[in-house]
Amino acid sequence: MRTIQTAFRVLLTAVVVTFSLWATDARAEVIKVGLADDEDKRPDYNVLIDHLERSSGHKFELEMYPTVEDLYLDFKLQKIRLAFLGPVLYAHAHDDFGVIPLVKDSPNTSVIIVRNDSGLRQIDELRGKRIAFGYPESTTSNLIPRMMLRQGKIGPADLTDDATLLKSQAHKIYFEYAGSHQAVIEAVLAGTVDAGAVLNVYYDRNEDRGLVALSTSEPYPGVPLVCRPDEDPAFIAEMRKLFSSYKPPADSPYHHFKNGVSVASNADYDAVRYLCNVILNTNY
Repeated sequence: MRTIQTAFRVLLTAVVVTFSLWATDARAEVIKVGLADDEDKRPDYNVLIDHLERSSGHKFELEMYPTVEDLYLDFKLQKIRLAFLGPVLYAHAHDDFGVIPLVKDSPNTSVIIVRNDSGLRQIDELRGKRIAFGYPESTTSNLIPRMMLRQGKIGPADLTDDATLLKSQAHKIYFEYAGSHQAVIEAVLAGTVDAGAVLNVYYDRNEDRGLVALSTSEPYPGVPLVCRPDEDPAFIAEMRKLFSSYKPPADSPYHHFKNGVSVASNADYDAVRYLCNVILNTNY
């Protein structure tokens, strides 16, 4: 009998040690969080990452990507575990391989901007001018601004990527992709384009450099943090709880997550999905 009890204690100890080692390994894992666009975002997101590490035993690492294409590919290939994808890219990823939204930033708006000294004050005054969008997959620097132009009676046929047409067809607007929100800002300030489309955060940061808002959109859901569909449900629940526990200080100098982080659902992005279908001719 004593031999059986001893054997049981040894077995129980082995199980406890094994579980403890497994838990330690899980906690020791560096959870990589992907983010694209430009380095201007890093300070805002670093504050969030610092909170996550203080509030848990996990180690997080923010991986910055030069393009959304690079971010998307690494996320799909499982080189990073979590990713912040813009609403348009999220809609695509959900349709492509079923990604799951965990939490989201506060609602955002798009702003069509011009220089203070441009003399432009209405959307219809952009005819015959040049506008910069961010990049094709962007929600706030491409999709929503295109909708705003339509609301100003400027449709797809009025936009051209051939600048030479402006000489013979003054009703058209030449457009180009600057590559990022900040690049749009710099192009407008440099005068290489007459107007630009950016996320409200970038306009707020740069307004005092001589910019004015020509038009501002209604709010749309903020950028979601997503994971792949094969993630452990316990990990998904833990990450949702952990990220949504972030509460910024009242005097926070940061622009992203100024109102905290909230739980996200797929239905939150139905309006964006609809606009993708109507304006970008997708089937998300």
